[in-house]
Amino acid sequence: MPLFINALTRTLDLAQAMDVRCYKAGGVRGRFRVYPIAEADLVALAAASALFPLLFR
Repeated sequence: MPLFINALTRTLDLAQAMDVRCYKAGGVRGRFRVYPIAEADLVALAAASALFPLLFR
């Protein structure tokens, strides 16, 4: 009996987690995109690094 209760509890937890994440059976899966670092990103990083010590003394 305890094994059945544990299995039922885990099933309900999984169902709730899938519901919270809006899981749809057979739905289109998302893709993870890797964006390259552009020159503008490096300029922004350098500007933020230069201004950080001045703002937070």
